[in-house]
Amino acid sequence: MKFQDYEKVAKEYKIGGGQFWRPQQGDNKIRILTTGEVIGSHFVKEDNKSYTCIGKDSGCKYCKAGDKPNVKFLFWVLDRADGDVKIGQVGYSVFKQLGELGMDEDWKFDGVPDYDITIKRTGEKLKTEYFVQPTKNNKPLNEEEKQRVLETVKDLKEIVNKMKEKAGKEPSEIDVNDDINKSDNEEDEIDIEDIPFGDDE
Repeated sequence: MKFQDYEKVAKEYKIGGGQFWRPQQGDNKIRILTTGEVIGSHFVKEDNKSYTCIGKDSGCKYCKAGDKPNVKFLFWVLDRADGDVKIGQVGYSVFKQLGELGMDEDWKFDGVPDYDITIKRTGEKLKTEYFVQPTKNNKPLNEEEKQRVLETVKDLKEIVNKMKEKAGKEPSEIDVNDDINKSDNEEDEIDIEDIPFGDDE
């Protein structure tokens, strides 16, 4: 096995972010497979890392310190770029456009759309913009894709709850004070290591 085969290994063993999807620059075509779950995170500048928000009422020290959580929406997708089933992560802009699409007279859907979606990403950082477009591809998933969905998709609510449980149990060495700043980068991401994919976690 060559070191240059890292992408092949990541894909085969679902490591290195292989099960996570975020819109990249340009057109991103997906089939949305499930409804979504909401999760918040707090970016700690000193750590250059985001921490899962467990909610102010549940004792989130970042919320109590006045740091507003960065909200993301998670849902399972079939990535048309490589045919893999992944957890999609988007911000409110994309979530809102999907909701508006679901109410559109020509494209409305209940639950999840039965057609592919193209999400176009342009710009960088605070100038990043997303445009959601429906496509004419409304073919049902083929047998191979259905099997991939059955083997991969897990309950997102359970995954989010496990992330919050993990965040609530782990003691942090960070002092919560006025120095905690939310990143000015619109691309705050959830740490892939925080997502419990395996059944044994």
